[in-house]
Amino acid sequence: MNTSDNALEFENVAKTYEGNVEALSSISFNVRPGEIFALLGPNGAGKSTLIHILTGIVQKTSGRVCVMGSDIDTDTINAKRKIGLVPQELSFDPFFTSRELLSLTRGYFGLAPDKEYEEELLDIFALTPHANKKARHLSGGMRRRLLIARALVHKPEVLILDEPTAGVDVDLRQNLWKAVRNFKAQGTTILLTTHYIEEAEDLSDRTCILSHGRVLALDDTQKLIDQMGRDRTLEITLNQKLESIPDELKPWKPRLKGNSICLSYAAGKVGDLLAQVSGRGWSIDDIKIHKDDLEDVFLKLTREHDEVVAGNGSE
Repeated sequence: MNTSDNALEFENVAKTYEGNVEALSSISFNVRPGEIFALLGPNGAGKSTLIHILTGIVQKTSGRVCVMGSDIDTDTINAKRKIGLVPQELSFDPFFTSRELLSLTRGYFGLAPDKEYEEELLDIFALTPHANKKARHLSGGMRRRLLIARALVHKPEVLILDEPTAGVDVDLRQNLWKAVRNFKAQGTTILLTTHYIEEAEDLSDRTCILSHGRVLALDDTQKLIDQMGRDRTLEITLNQKLESIPDELKPWKPRLKGNSICLSYAAGKVGDLLAQVSGRGWSIDDIKIHKDDLEDVFLKLTREHDEVVAGNGSE
């Protein structure tokens, strides 16, 4: 029984490797039950270290971690039973079939076979026609689907997806996310790391951005975009090339680009800008609006932090 209001709790978690290499520095955040929580960061940010601590692969230097109220240090077995991990690597015993691997994995958690649920997972991930094939005979995409089915076979309350769609085609990616949404709807909490930031933007309820072992930002995904995605640009393509920029448009930071003029505006001010443009008498071919997305926010934050780290290192 979960005695906490959170699915996952990280409290002042730190990890320093041999040679005084600091991978995590006092990380604190919670993941709510039933949400999809995206963990983003460049290579070396500390994402994998955090997941490895959570799953018992790496020992933290200090701090506290709980899974559905179970402390990973004092209630280790229960904490592990509540987690399903989909790792980056395609790791299987190649001589077992898909059906056998699901049954064996339940056994690792001390659970009796559940043939009905195992067959349901095979069906959900379109593996039924391949259920009796040995894992080494499956394609990369099938193995990726089998990884997720294996992670879910003991019905964990928390599913960790560590780069689950790396190297898979678009159709498979969409099918995987459809399945993930369905499990979320059933109450499964999902911790996601991905390099496809548009996936995080589309799927996650909240996003945490890490860099150099520190939390740079954490909020509802859309709030992060609204609050930190400050750049908004109106691009107007004309029938003729502008030779000069009207003085009235200079407050909008105009930039000429061929037959186009790009104008920056603040949130809520696009109407004022369009009013200025409409009185120009221009013959307009096209109008495009660009607003910062999660990728823009991610790049801004990590670049700014990299500059701070580089500056501190040069002092």
